[in-house]
Amino acid sequence: MISYSATATNSDLGEIVRCGVRANGTFLSIHTATVGRNDVNAAFTSTISGVAYYTSSSPYQLDLVCTHDGSGGVPIIDAGAEVAVY
Repeated sequence: MISYSATATNSDLGEIVRCGVRANGTFLSIHTATVGRNDVNAAFTSTISGVAYYTSSSPYQLDLVCTHDGSGGVPIIDAGAEVAVY
């Protein structure tokens, strides 16, 4: 089991932020939040988290990847984003 968590903050216009975990380049899980200060549907800060399952008989690389949509403000991923494997 793989668990991940990242907190996105945006002090500008609302943006959709997607974070997900990849194993060897293939997304296993992706979650979304809208962050920003000028959007009634957005929170200034939001934690995006998820759980994925992956098995492999050989070593693999895990990546936590976050992107945003549009051309509004540029969200930041706060320090402390994490990926844990159980």
